[in-house]
Amino acid sequence: MAGSTVRASLREFGVLHLAGFPLDNDVYGDFARWFGQPEPVFPAEHRVPGYSQMRLQTNIRGLGADAGGQYWHADGSFLKIPTSVTLLLCEEAPADEGETLFADMRRAYELLPDPVRESVTELRGNYPCRQIADRDMQRAVAMKTASLSEEERRRKLDQMSDVIRPLVTEDTVTHRGALHVNQHWLRSIQGKSQTESAETLGLLYNTATAGKLLTPTGAPAGSTCACT
Repeated sequence: MAGSTVRASLREFGVLHLAGFPLDNDVYGDFARWFGQPEPVFPAEHRVPGYSQMRLQTNIRGLGADAGGQYWHADGSFLKIPTSVTLLLCEEAPADEGETLFADMRRAYELLPDPVRESVTELRGNYPCRQIADRDMQRAVAMKTASLSEEERRRKLDQMSDVIRPLVTEDTVTHRGALHVNQHWLRSIQGKSQTESAETLGLLYNTATAGKLLTPTGAPAGSTCACT
């Protein structure tokens, strides 16, 4: 299957499940680069050995990343250039439960009441990334899910900055709008009080996570690549 076909299919459907993909990290890395430049994994101890841009996600404590992302989010919301594609290579999955769920944010945007959809298009969200990252890293060290030195923590914070971005993004090819939100990193809406922000964001999350908009897959007990 040509890269252009895969990219076009992803743009149309939002989520692709490729059965029978080879469990080969080199092939996986080459495939990820069809979509852009893979992002380096932080912290380094969560990387697949020998592959700095692949995260090992597992439920085995002490091996790779055994937690994180357990909330509704668009990947890379804290980056200056948000993540465009996330790839999961499942090596092993439990017989039941533990599914990864995907929400169709394009359909969620379309299902908003007309007045809300019209107003939210003009809104921008505040992401206090440095404050949240600092707290998360300190918590990870305290819980022993990561071992970061003070120097590593400070270096990571120096690479980050707070961002403000629209709550709705538009595909450059289809011009179809989609919600872009993150329950952990997005803390308020520019120009709104905390109460108003919480009410608006609550409506967006509730709309996006309605059962009919969710697509389950097998749990990604394997490697993750994110591309910009």
